[in-house]
Amino acid sequence: MPPSSNRTIGLVLAGGQAKRFGKNKSLALLNKEPLIGWTLKGLRKVCQEVWLSVGQKGMENPYRFLSWDKIFYDEVPQSGPLTALLGPLKETADQDLLLVCACDQPLLAVNLLKYLIQVALKSPEPAVVCVDDQGKILPFPGIYRRLLIKGWSSKRALHGSMRNFLKGKGARFITPREWRKFDPQGLSFFNINYPKDLEKAKGLLTITGNQPL
Repeated sequence: MPPSSNRTIGLVLAGGQAKRFGKNKSLALLNKEPLIGWTLKGLRKVCQEVWLSVGQKGMENPYRFLSWDKIFYDEVPQSGPLTALLGPLKETADQDLLLVCACDQPLLAVNLLKYLIQVALKSPEPAVVCVDDQGKILPFPGIYRRLLIKGWSSKRALHGSMRNFLKGKGARFITPREWRKFDPQGLSFFNINYPKDLEKAKGLLTITGNQPL
């Protein structure tokens, strides 16, 4: 039986190697809670299901204490976000929305997530993502549809640039003028790349109003 349509499904990407952080950053604690837990919590507020994507089998084990509706592995292990999207998108129906975030984005603004969903429901494009003041694409958080992978393969994804791919697919781009109404400081796009970023995130938590899990 095909999956039901018109779902909004959250997807957390946790297949990276975190070389700059020096260890598995998704389990690093922010106010006594792991980063991946913050991302999961944000998605749970707006999604009917939340899925997890990891690089290869076994990488999901540290996250089993959290509640996932489905777990995916890269068709080509740890080959980047394009490949990580392939399996989950194959499991969606044509009308489903896949709301994708990285495991190190703890400051998601729920109002922005709701806006992305609202835009996607009214737009036919295969993806809805934001851009910064210089026009650089900010892939996550972003909305992706099954239409995005039409004629796509993991081999193609392995050698592709996420941003170039989105340009070529005719994605809908949300300008800063639009998204700042819902996330004035762009905290949803804040990633934890280095240990020092954790300290910065602690201070920023007071702006989002997020509370521990």
